[in-house]
Amino acid sequence: MPKILLFICVYIFISPFAAAIETENAESNFDLLLNHTNYGVADGLSQDTVTAIVEDKEGYVWVGTINGLNRFDGNEFKQFYAGDDGKSLPSSFIRNLLIDDNGTLLVGTDKGLVEFNEETESFHPNSISAQIGEQAIWSISKQGNEILIGLNNRFLSYDSLSKKLSIEFKSDKLKEIKNIIKFKKILH
Repeated sequence: MPKILLFICVYIFISPFAAAIETENAESNFDLLLNHTNYGVADGLSQDTVTAIVEDKEGYVWVGTINGLNRFDGNEFKQFYAGDDGKSLPSSFIRNLLIDDNGTLLVGTDKGLVEFNEETESFHPNSISAQIGEQAIWSISKQGNEILIGLNNRFLSYDSLSKKLSIEFKSDKLKEIKNIIKFKKILH
């Protein structure tokens, strides 16, 4: 009897390993090869720490970093930085990016919100930038026609088509609002 018990124990112990070896050699119908290319500072990216990525209607990929905004055309990067000329970013620390319903790039920085003007390749405040001031933009999201912006201790909602503020809520109990979800007309 002890030999049979030993055989059963060995069988139970080894059989999972045999199954694992068998599946490693088996051909899979789910093999998927993903081609990718890594880009860094040496390739023209302004900084390696990426904070946000969006693609616009022209096919440009916009990459926000902690030191500048980058526009990638598939071949090379063009960098945008903060400046005092009234046409640059308010800060080079890009926190969030969003393309609104009009195709406009909204850029949330740690010193406010601006829009990108494609024709002049410059940045300017939008209709609610004055209400935000130089506050850090912790989140920007779009749900339906609404743009939801999370700040420190408050959030704003405005209609992306009319550009008018629809909701503003402030509470000292709120900190760094990093995500806003609207479900059944209630903001969470």
